[in-house]
Amino acid sequence: MKAELEAQLSKANQPKYFKWLWKNKKKEIALTLVGLTGCIAVTPVLFNPDNDVAVLAIIGAMVAIYGFTIGMALQPYMIYRDLIKLNYWSPNSPYQK
Repeated sequence: MKAELEAQLSKANQPKYFKWLWKNKKKEIALTLVGLTGCIAVTPVLFNPDNDVAVLAIIGAMVAIYGFTIGMALQPYMIYRDLIKLNYWSPNSPYQK
């Protein structure tokens, strides 16, 4: 019963995802944009037929570039999802400052 009340209070005070993201995670947004720029700029260079690069090097570069970008894009969402589970925005939350 108390947990349900806490969840309702938290839901009432919970900001929308993009509002929370813009307010708290500007560095992650910037790094995601850097990663997207890197993906766009580096992908054609990796598949350039003039390069004599090993296939494993190309695969490793793709995993590094795209893994960085996907990780930076998903990290704020995972944090937001965990905050919802913890009822972070409830007035009685011990996690609030």
